[in-house]
Amino acid sequence: MSGSGGFSSGAGVTTPCENLRFNTFLASPKPGALNVNIGDILQIELHGDSIVVLDHAVVIGGIACKESSRLRYCISQGNIYEASVLRKNGAQILISVYRI
Repeated sequence: MSGSGGFSSGAGVTTPCENLRFNTFLASPKPGALNVNIGDILQIELHGDSIVVLDHAVVIGGIACKESSRLRYCISQGNIYEASVLRKNGAQILISVYRI
């Protein structure tokens, strides 16, 4: 488990972007997070230095875990990632992040 409460595949700083995949909890959930369901596919984008998670173009939260810096780098290099909702308990949402 990472320090932010996420579950990790052990992805480190040197993990190739095409292999970067991990599970984490949605950070700083917004009201729109309550509308997602298990199995939903969410978009991941960089907004400045922040990694945001979107549902139908609406920001519902962010990603803040030990893999964040590698994910930020990989997105900045043109890689595209998305997340699927694995588990939900109110606004506590576990997502699986992967490259598409």
